[in-house]
This record gives sequence, structure tokens and C-alpha cells, in this order.
Amino acid sequence: MSAPQIATDGAGNRRRIKTYSPEVDDLLGGGFNAGELVEIFGPPGIGKTSFCARICVLAQIQGSVPPESQALYVTDNSTSTVETLRTIATHAAKLEKRAPEIVENALDNIGVVSIQDAAPLLSLPLFLDRNYLPFHPQTKLIILDNYNSSFHVRDANGNNTLMSKIGRFLQQMSRTASSYEIPVLAVNSVREDVPSTPIFGDSFNHIFDRRIEFFFDSNGRRSARFHREAFSRAASIEYPLSVSQTCGNE
Repeated sequence: MSAPQIATDGAGNRRRIKTYSPEVDDLLGGGFNAGELVEIFGPPGIGKTSFCARICVLAQIQGSVPPESQALYVTDNSTSTVETLRTIATHAAKLEKRAPEIVENALDNIGVVSIQDAAPLLSLPLFLDRNYLPFHPQTKLIILDNYNSSFHVRDANGNNTLMSKIGRFLQQMSRTASSYEIPVLAVNSVREDVPSTPIFGDSFNHIFDRRIEFFFDSNGRRSARFHREAFSRAASIEYPLSVSQTCGNE
């Protein structure tokens, strides 16, 4: 099975998906690279879902991906996600002074899948490789939003068997991202007992190509720390919300 050839643009440059936050794009060198697995983590209410939803929508409306490109959005709450996507699309269309039909066109190119349990999530890489991506070659982005909610955290921490399964799942998603040259954004929560630490700790740092931590600074402003490599020293910036301010912040 051959992967779709979507890694470069017409000039031979590596294709990137913009975040539509100039500060974050600058840190990322222009956006998320094709073929990388990125962890995005932070506390509830920081804007993780809005960040990812905005990328999906604005890539369609502002055209950082080729026409008719598609995104797959895997979530634990499809109803809320669809509402967020529609709110962002409607607001963005007004800002861009685009015709109303652009909203439906954008949403038609974003597939939303609800997964709430560990078993179907663990089988997702196989489904993507065998049943989805070969038949959806226009897919240019995959979001795994709040994927940690599919696992019972109390059962995961200290459960070597389950932690091993989660590790294999992320490794498989990394291979899928690389094989199909699609950026995969894995959204994770943080531990309540250890600030700035992903819900599963640092066990899987080595699997991610890059990591972005969203956090509230001492003045309550949304900020982002960017880890270019799994264990590198982080660079921090203030992360201002724009379009996503209109649609809630998870």
C-alpha cells in the first residue's frame, strides 16, 4: 500500500499546516510539518479544542491546504465538536467576507468521529491504515482530541499493561503520520497533582516529534511552551486567542 504523495508543495518545500496564531507558527517554523506526531497538552479551559478546531476550519477557509483537502477529527464528544467547528466557521466566514456556503463547504471536508472507550481508540491506527486513509487520499490532518479521556486514568497510571497499550497506540499513530505524510495532533490533559505534566506523565515523550504545552501564566494570560524535541528546553510565548474566543475554550 503506497502513501499519498502530499509531503511537498509545488516548489518542493515540505508542506506545513498553519496554526493561524502568528506567534505559534513562528515558533513552529511555519506550522505543523507533514508526517509528524505532535502532543498538545494543557489544563481544562485553556483552549486546546478551540485551537485544533480553528486549524481545521481556517485551513479550509483561508486556504493553507489544497482545495478539497480533508481533516479527520477524532473526539470524545462529537456534538460539542461539531458545534465548535460551525461557530468558528461562521465567524471566520464573516471576518473573511466570504459567502455563507463556504461554511458548509468547510464543514463537509472535516470528518468528525466520536470514540469514548479504550478498545475502539486502540484499534484506530489499523482502521486508518486499512479502511480510511486509502479511500480518503485528500486527508491532510488528523486530530486526536482529548484522547486520554478514552482511558480510565486511575486504571492507567501504575497499570503497566494498559500503559504499554497506550505506548503502542501512539507509536502506531506516529507510523501512520509518517507513512501518509499527515500531521497528527494528539491532545492531552495535564495531571492535577503535578502541574505542567501530561496526564500519563512523561512516559511517551520519546514518541512525539514535538510538544506544545498551553498554560496560564502568573497574570492569567494564555501562553504556550514549545518543545522542539521531546526532552529539549522549552521556549515560551504568550498565546493570544482570536477566532477561538467566540466559541468557548476546552
